[in-house]
Amino acid sequence: MRIIKRLSKTALCVLLFFGSTAANAQSENLALGASAWASTEDLPASNAVDGNGNTRWASAAQTDPSYLVVDLGQAYELSSVVIHWEAANAETYHIHGSNNGSDWVTLATESGGTFGDRTDNISVAGSHRYVRMYGVSRSAGNEWGYSIWEFEVYGTASNGGGSPETITLQAQDYVNYHDTTPFNQGGQYRDDGVDIEICTDVSGDYNVGWTEAGEWLEYPIDLQGGTYTIQSRVASAVGGGAFTVDLNGSEIVGTQNVANTGGWQNWITLESDPIELPAGTHTVRVNVISGGFNLNWLQFDSDGSGNGGDPTPGLQLVWSDEFDTIDHNNWTFETGNGDWGWGNGELQYYTDGDNAFIQYDPEVNSNVLVLEARQENPHNYQCHYGLCQYTSTRMKSLGKQEFTYGRMEARIKLPTTQGIWPAFWMMGNDFEQVGWPYNGELDIMEHVGFEPHMSHGALHGPGYSGDTPINGSHNFGEPADARYRVYAVEWDENGISWFVDDHNFYSVTKAEVEQYGTWVYDHPFFFIFNVAVGGTWPGDPDGSSSFPQRMYVDYVRVYQ
Repeated sequence: MRIIKRLSKTALCVLLFFGSTAANAQSENLALGASAWASTEDLPASNAVDGNGNTRWASAAQTDPSYLVVDLGQAYELSSVVIHWEAANAETYHIHGSNNGSDWVTLATESGGTFGDRTDNISVAGSHRYVRMYGVSRSAGNEWGYSIWEFEVYGTASNGGGSPETITLQAQDYVNYHDTTPFNQGGQYRDDGVDIEICTDVSGDYNVGWTEAGEWLEYPIDLQGGTYTIQSRVASAVGGGAFTVDLNGSEIVGTQNVANTGGWQNWITLESDPIELPAGTHTVRVNVISGGFNLNWLQFDSDGSGNGGDPTPGLQLVWSDEFDTIDHNNWTFETGNGDWGWGNGELQYYTDGDNAFIQYDPEVNSNVLVLEARQENPHNYQCHYGLCQYTSTRMKSLGKQEFTYGRMEARIKLPTTQGIWPAFWMMGNDFEQVGWPYNGELDIMEHVGFEPHMSHGALHGPGYSGDTPINGSHNFGEPADARYRVYAVEWDENGISWFVDDHNFYSVTKAEVEQYGTWVYDHPFFFIFNVAVGGTWPGDPDGSSSFPQRMYVDYVRVYQ
């Protein structure tokens, strides 16, 4: 961290009207006129990217943390961020980068800010489409919120070259339309005939609503070309809505049916099948077949951009379970409360399939496996502490599906509440012969409810088990249960790397493991999915906890 520089208000105005520091003279302000949104808005987020030194974004008063997000429209190789603060500013804040607007990495941390107008010039690096100022604490004397005159981002265009691409089209930013009503029923954002209202979703200020059959919206898009999936963010309190998506007059997304999502601002994401799209500038049209739904955005994701965990080139899919059924050729349910709560003081009793089932999930447009933890015990199961208070599911592939080396991944939506402990992990298949931890344990994903924005990966083996030093953590930048993510490891004879949505957040080599003990990851391992309740790590549920809690698994796949 470093102490940030403070400029006078006079110097600030000069910078606002004549450009930023000379260091940025060679590049444009990428944030100028870009889409922007914020955690809260006393004044609009768009004011921070309008190039006007007399307008500003302001968050709600006395709200920590608060953030401002800017969508640059495509990924850029970033070099610096310049923030022209109003007097109500941050003492400590992070600059975050992302390529999907959900999974954030820290590019810089600034500390030492004092109350008063100032300009911060922050050096950053990395290829990112979204940039976020994440205010941690306000400066001393700041009794208001966070306030920014202008937020500037500098960098150069990333080399496409077939690299992943994510482009988001906000519903309200259409260039042409047909609407069956002559005025904007929502009364927000624009004064034409499209119905727009304020949106409470995390990734959009406004949404299009009051849709009717025959209406359409058009958007320009510039693609680098390749294989894309198209996601649509929708909500409905009635269900029955449907739409298609065209590119230059040709249908690229067939009929998307919008079910009742539980409310007009209760959002889900629909995803298309992969499709090859050409490079160049095109026109996207959303055609409403039947109304009764809201639209927040469309997102075009090219290969490897976090929507399928594309494996390392050269690997082939060798096994998967897409969970259209619970296949007993793949899985065995483990039952009971184990030895002292599976060695961790856990509270749940694992049932023989009573807490697992398959259901269709429109968010991923497929069937998913559901593992449900319940605060009930209708069969009076006994646990190490007496009558069990909770039941749940633990299922393993021991003796049925076992693998050595490769990429192992699962697409999962997590539960999160105090005392919950979902996991996707692997164990060496010689567990019954040599015992734990000599068989080896590979934790692909663990989440504990008291860390609602985090997941973890780790190894446990001889000399490094329990409170293992071989572990890494990933911060989602949003609640763990916000959406599905792909959790993966890539494992070979030389080491193991952990990923969330293809972001490599931790790696360890065989030589590094052997500094603590024996490398035991050179033989077959089997999978385990489970949702534990309570225990020494997550702690027990308390008055804030809610049940039932569900872990949703779209698929598990192995590439070698």
